[in-house]
Amino acid sequence: MSERIKKITGYEFKQIPVHEVVNWSNIIFVGRLKQRDLPKEIADRIDIGEITKIGDQGYYLQAADSLLCILAYSSQGLFYGSMSLTQLIEKQGEQFKIQGVTLYDWPTFKFRGVCNDFSQGPIPDQAYFKRIVQFLSQFKLNAYLLHLSPKRVFEHDLDLFSGQELTAIQLHARKHHVKIIPVIETLAGLEEILAQPEYAHLAEFPGASTITPLKEGTYDLLDQLIFEVTQTFDSPYLYVGGRGSQQVGWHSSKSAVEQMNLIHVLAEHFNHVIEVAKKYDKQVLMDSKLVEVHPTLLHRLPEDVIYIHQPQENGIDNSAFRNVFVSDVLWDQGNLFPQYDRRLPDIAETTKHGASSGINGIVVTHHKETSNLGFQQYQNFGLAFAAECAWSPSSIEFDRFSEKYFRNFFGAPWSEAEVVHSLLTDLAHLTTWQEIWQHPLTMTIESRRDFNHQIYQLKTRMSQVLRLLDSLADKAIQSPAHLDYLKFLARNGIWLAGKIETALDLQEFIQDAQYGPSDGEVDQLTNRCLELIEDLNEIRERLQLLWMRNYRSQGLSTVLDLYGLQVLYWQEIIEHIRTGQLEKNPVLSAKWIYHPSTENGASKALFRKTFEVSPGFRTAYLQAIADTHLKVYLNGGFLGDVMFREWNALSSDNVKIWDITSILEPGKNIIAVEAKNYRPGSPAGLNLYGEIQYQFGRTVEIRSDAYWKTSVQEEQNWRKLGFYDVQWLNAVSRQRDTLILQPNFKAGRPSRIERFKK
Repeated sequence: MSERIKKITGYEFKQIPVHEVVNWSNIIFVGRLKQRDLPKEIADRIDIGEITKIGDQGYYLQAADSLLCILAYSSQGLFYGSMSLTQLIEKQGEQFKIQGVTLYDWPTFKFRGVCNDFSQGPIPDQAYFKRIVQFLSQFKLNAYLLHLSPKRVFEHDLDLFSGQELTAIQLHARKHHVKIIPVIETLAGLEEILAQPEYAHLAEFPGASTITPLKEGTYDLLDQLIFEVTQTFDSPYLYVGGRGSQQVGWHSSKSAVEQMNLIHVLAEHFNHVIEVAKKYDKQVLMDSKLVEVHPTLLHRLPEDVIYIHQPQENGIDNSAFRNVFVSDVLWDQGNLFPQYDRRLPDIAETTKHGASSGINGIVVTHHKETSNLGFQQYQNFGLAFAAECAWSPSSIEFDRFSEKYFRNFFGAPWSEAEVVHSLLTDLAHLTTWQEIWQHPLTMTIESRRDFNHQIYQLKTRMSQVLRLLDSLADKAIQSPAHLDYLKFLARNGIWLAGKIETALDLQEFIQDAQYGPSDGEVDQLTNRCLELIEDLNEIRERLQLLWMRNYRSQGLSTVLDLYGLQVLYWQEIIEHIRTGQLEKNPVLSAKWIYHPSTENGASKALFRKTFEVSPGFRTAYLQAIADTHLKVYLNGGFLGDVMFREWNALSSDNVKIWDITSILEPGKNIIAVEAKNYRPGSPAGLNLYGEIQYQFGRTVEIRSDAYWKTSVQEEQNWRKLGFYDVQWLNAVSRQRDTLILQPNFKAGRPSRIERFKK
């Protein structure tokens, strides 16, 4: 409390024992009820009948004249009373004042948590992580659920901190009355660990995110994982996931599901996981999604499991669960900034619904994707609001909360900060990170008018944000470093407006190219592209500085590469403008091909393509994309596996490239591919593209199309050139909801899947 008041006001306090107090003026009295006799000066102020209602987390606070007192039954209650006191401080001119008030205050929900996903994306360093805990505690949140990558835990490296650092952080959290609770996945969501060669055999199928239940070796891995986590964290809780089961029964566990049924397999699996957690004295938390999809599973799991349930997502009532904490989503990180105008009313409604149902806990969470950039700083406002709702949902007022938050977080010029947040919320509706990463020539543009509104909004509102932030930076405010993170978002928005505007001009330039553009038009458009590259490189540099200010280096290269890929796109466009090749379609020309049979979806199929190579080629490359697993052969030799990992559809890891220059031979060559699709009822298919470069710039393409041969029957020597495939059928091309970029083998850039849906 002393540190917080000093930060706000600059005042320092001297701490003295109560028996040394002579004059009860200019005193803040902090005392535990039932532990000692209260001084008469304090006891005379209290309504004993009211104070018994505050419970073990509540507090009594009274400010009158020059005496202020905080009373509680526990140190936790005293802590919360102290935090409330700091929020009551107001600056009036050059003075700081607290209005006269008497509070008998206690929380509606005893368990008030937030779940952060640190399995991917920015990971705070130790100092900043401590500041996050401190921030949460100031708003009386008492649980911090950390979604961890199993790979990171199992390697004895949480990518958060060393064991010694983590011990210090948990001690820091305890001092602030915050429980740090580990969240691990124990069925789906294990993609990182299952991608490792030593554990790949435990995946439901190659590339799956789900471990195979009831398989030998599965529980050796999970038991060790749970052991590592429970020994690392001293929390009484363990959150064991439970969001997804859709891949169970597709391949490795298919026979078990057919023999025992899916519900039995899932019950056996999670009962084992829960039993192990209990062995280490952990109370199990679990996502309610699984039992919502399979309601009968609820009665086959232990009664003391606590489910995290989002009531507004479906019609299932809280009363269906024996033990439940309500939940809501603060931020879907496809957006640049949280959509606070939508999220906050939902959180308010969820807490009110939970309180009226007699529920005693709430968890606010957010979703995360690898290719999206979400700094912790952008969540602060929403977390503080969720904390306010969790403490007292019946008394929440949006305007009053907003004023209080920004006044406490920024100080005197709080109204300008409030406008900045409002404008950035507009940004969340105007665009997504995917639009920033997208190739400029793949943007679907029907008419310029469709985009003029977005361009105008991005430019004007984000420019206004920068002006307001510059104004705030010139004033004596609290949390000045926070402004840099907000500026970063605004600059991304302004850059995107320039990207969209230039993409529109590029499309008009392509349409007019048949009439022969002037040198001035070429130079003007080239300069526009160069300016975008320059601005993008500046944003990239700022990102790196902001990241390393508060976060560890892990994950930074992934986001820097996405910005770097944008730079490469624009460099390619400049080259095409100058060489007159801009009309070249940036979308991959190879087709998705499948066996024509519809029986069982032809979940396994073989493909062959014979092609001629003229002498004198210089380089040759081959690229393959799977749906969902391929084994690729060239001239009888094995090139490699390709697995489409659905859990990370936008990753470049789903695309494999090989330099086949030394394998090709003048004359006839043969590509053979074994394709599998593990999704029930879905056909096995592939997308394959290659280029053979000759002297003087001539290029010959290899593309998957309807002229490939295919069969569902494996025959001897089918991968070899001399195999007689006249009985094989022609492949069929199928449309898919995909947008895949043409690779640039010369620059070392593989295709990127910008949109992929099953």
